[in-house]
Amino acid sequence: MSLKFSIPARDKILHMICGFLLSCAGFIWLPLCVLGLIAGAGKEIYDKTTGRGYPDLEDFIYTLAGAYLGTLIAIIPYC
Repeated sequence: MSLKFSIPARDKILHMICGFLLSCAGFIWLPLCVLGLIAGAGKEIYDKTTGRGYPDLEDFIYTLAGAYLGTLIAIIPYC
């Protein structure tokens, strides 16, 4: 039995980075990962309603994962 590991596509990594950065901004303005959640959902809704992009649940999940990572990094010093 072998484990298969693949590096996510560039698009998914960019979604994760954006979620992370938005979460860091949320640390200042909103409760941490909320900004990443809103932006990720908004981007996918925009893609679906305008037809200018392809709405993808995986993109939303990667954005949210980045936001949660930013949240964890932000709260670790307070633990």
